[in-house]
Amino acid sequence: MSMTVSLTQYSVIKLSGVDATSFLQGQVSCDVTKLTDANWLAGSHCNAKGKMWSTFIAKKLTMHFI
Repeated sequence: MSMTVSLTQYSVIKLSGVDATSFLQGQVSCDVTKLTDANWLAGSHCNAKGKMWSTFIAKKLTMHFI
């Protein structure tokens, strides 16, 4: 039996480019330099005073093109 569930409360944001990791590192609470293709990290995005604006799960995806 298969089932489909709508997850409309979730979004996906894609960051790419040579400076993506360093940009994201300065914006979020987790150490994104530790992301690999085999793991994920939970974190939050906070304002300058430390108030949390959002939470997320980060995953590194390496695309291989032929």
